[in-house]
Amino acid sequence: MKVAFLNGLFILLITFTVSSQNRTVTAYRTNERIKIDGHLESVWNQAQFFDKFIQYEPYNGNKPSQITKVAFAYDDEAFYVAAIMYDTAPDSILRELSQRDQIDHVNTDIFGLILLPFNDRKNASIFKVSASGVQNDVKMIGENEDPNWDAVWSSAVQINDSAWVVEFRIPYAAIRFPKKDVQEWGINAWRHIRRHREWSSLQFVDNNQNSIVNQSAELSGISNIKPPLRLSLFPYVVAYLEKNPDNNKLGFNLNYGADIKYGLNESFTLDMVLIPDFGQVESDEVVLNLSAFETQYDEKRQFFTEGTELFNKAGLFYSRRIGDRPEDYYKLYLLSGINGIKDNPQKTNLINAFKLSGRNANGLGIGVFNAITSTAKAIYLDTDSNEQTLITQPFTNYNIVVFDQTLKNRSSVGFINTNLINKNRMANVSAADYSFEDKENTFRLGGSITYNSISKINKPHENGFRNFISLKKIKGNFRFSLSNEMASANFNINDMGYNSYSNYMENHLSLAYNKYKPFGIFLNLRNNIGFSYITRMQPFEYAAFDIYAESRAKFKNHLDIGINAGGTPIAQYDYYEPRIAGFKFRIPPHIWFFGWISPDYRKRFVVDMRFSYNIVPEFQKSAYSIDIAPRIRLSDKLFITFSTEYDFNKSQRGFVEAMPDTAEGWFIVFGSRDLSTFENDIYLSYIFTKTASFSLRARHYWSTANYKQFYVLDKNGTLHEIVYTENQNLSFDALTIDAVFTWQFAPGSEMSLVWKNAIYKHGTYINPSYFKNFGDVINQPAINSISLKIMYYLDYNYLKGRF
Repeated sequence: MKVAFLNGLFILLITFTVSSQNRTVTAYRTNERIKIDGHLESVWNQAQFFDKFIQYEPYNGNKPSQITKVAFAYDDEAFYVAAIMYDTAPDSILRELSQRDQIDHVNTDIFGLILLPFNDRKNASIFKVSASGVQNDVKMIGENEDPNWDAVWSSAVQINDSAWVVEFRIPYAAIRFPKKDVQEWGINAWRHIRRHREWSSLQFVDNNQNSIVNQSAELSGISNIKPPLRLSLFPYVVAYLEKNPDNNKLGFNLNYGADIKYGLNESFTLDMVLIPDFGQVESDEVVLNLSAFETQYDEKRQFFTEGTELFNKAGLFYSRRIGDRPEDYYKLYLLSGINGIKDNPQKTNLINAFKLSGRNANGLGIGVFNAITSTAKAIYLDTDSNEQTLITQPFTNYNIVVFDQTLKNRSSVGFINTNLINKNRMANVSAADYSFEDKENTFRLGGSITYNSISKINKPHENGFRNFISLKKIKGNFRFSLSNEMASANFNINDMGYNSYSNYMENHLSLAYNKYKPFGIFLNLRNNIGFSYITRMQPFEYAAFDIYAESRAKFKNHLDIGINAGGTPIAQYDYYEPRIAGFKFRIPPHIWFFGWISPDYRKRFVVDMRFSYNIVPEFQKSAYSIDIAPRIRLSDKLFITFSTEYDFNKSQRGFVEAMPDTAEGWFIVFGSRDLSTFENDIYLSYIFTKTASFSLRARHYWSTANYKQFYVLDKNGTLHEIVYTENQNLSFDALTIDAVFTWQFAPGSEMSLVWKNAIYKHGTYINPSYFKNFGDVINQPAINSISLKIMYYLDYNYLKGRF
């Protein structure tokens, strides 16, 4: 008992000491050449190695199970890191291979470095490497990650009979730092021992706080370095062989272009894409959408995912708008006197785009974005079979300007403006956002004010606003969040952003009590209850009142379980589903439940499960879903996941159509339908080496809507059954396959061979058998594409050194 008490007191004293002050580490200036091969040559004998890492997980503040040492060095061109991860059982070091930037999701030990060159406790670059030598890099702003950021840097790993050793070389062209004689950087080093699920760090990181980047050590010793000219070119050429159902002939296309990165100074970088090509982007997970709102799909084009953290402020930028469906795409189908349609492009053509972003030594972040798309034209035949042209979207210019000033204590204020302009419309949206934290980073006051102004030819001018404000306690076991959000009826950011709701006010309160340190059978436990009260603003009307509770636990055997339950104790009203202003749809009280189980991923075979259930007794409506996803790791190179999901929604009520009516103004038809959805996915990954990999992703999605009854909607929100004879049944299939081979044949350079196959089928007949339906789908004509792309990385500093 006495020994246990003293051990506990010792750990408490360590935790208090390391959490109350930041460590200071030094970097050694070297004039010798450091070869990055994982073998530590004599130059490292002159650098100081730092140890005494502290656990982050699972036992926050404890001594790690293994010893780690790390040293830092620099010269006029790059920053260097050497780390020795001692291990008493080196043959147990896990080293599963993965694709680049995927090492957090596989069974491998990891070493990582966090650099904050502006030492603002908010903006960080993270460099990681696995024990198998695979790289991973991430940008962070506070708690927000940008995993799509890719830098060009060098690393090497060696495993010997007592440790695994890592060396990094991070050229100054890969990071941004202030232009001054003496550098003062924030830094931290991390080690992950996968077999123990243990993370430890050079500077102690208290997991009772909500951010890791603000808990870093101080790096000294770097002086008299100059930010280099950051200029790199990524020329590419890509060849396509395509087969479309509308054309019996194979099509061949050859495209070429380039991406350019140019550092305007030590802080700001200009990224340009000239003659862009996104034909190898992974297929969207297309779904059947019967809601009042469009489907929001993930952005997968690298130019729009990498280095865009500044442009995502206040939620105003949805990059899929650029190069998306023309704004008047459906206008052609409403024209009279059409004898046929020859062409109606589903995408606008992106001519080029650039983004300028960075942050200066005073903490001011600036971002400028511009993209232009060419005129989209549909070609059709008139009644005399003559070709006619309809412009579905004029030449369009997209602009964004952002300012973001960091303040003390991880606080910030910012401004963003988005602007779309063509000859039909001009849409301006501006937002000011703010986030203030106290000195101890315990409380945060944050929010944003957004204003939109839209001008359209021959239509009234639209002005709208949204205001959001929240107060949060973000530190400690007990936390809370109190927020208010309101938007006017004309609030609209959808020219360059994505927003579904307008004309509402929502008040939200959530209370959480979390245990971050192990106790009993748990490693950690999180609990939260919340309340939302929503009204309309114009006119002021009640809309909804929701209550929910959720809990998630990680057990000491690393099993994760989560449950989430809630409901509406009184009826609520949906003002969007009727699609016509002045109408609302009454939804009776209902309850719902959601849960999930995720086992320990260190095992070769595990099964993830998700399930949900909800019921609306008054409508005799119920719904449930189940998702089972086995994960099989056959070797350190071969990994397969399956996922099968079934959703069934009985007697779900929704909009069918609206017709003009002389008495009520509109005659709105609703239907009671059984919705059924099957989704099966398979993902296979085979990693040849740390620079070459093959992946296959296949997805079949089948969703049906089987209508049983029809109703007319009254303005008070109630439904009255009617006789309706039109067949509204729907069946929709999407079958997509993406097979990709990639080879990084040189730093920053890549060759990719991609095969894409897509089949889409829709109609009113609902097949009673899944397998018969699938047989019908695979016999449908497919969209096929095989492409080969080669991209080469050219860096000014490297070429200057060679010549």
